[in-house]
Amino acid sequence: MKKIISTTFVLGISLFANSLWAQQISKDQMKAFQSDNVEVFKTAFSKNDYKYEQKRLAH
Repeated sequence: MKKIISTTFVLGISLFANSLWAQQISKDQMKAFQSDNVEVFKTAFSKNDYKYEQKRLAH
């Protein structure tokens, strides 16, 4: 029983922490993200928003 409570507590803290650090995006950014147009995406997001992803894909 103690393990179940501990696991539930740790999982709850993890989900809560993840929601705090999730990036919030605007409606325009969401539309740009859902469209497959790269130019629209680049205008909606600043370069710092997707710089990490560009580095990751380059490797």
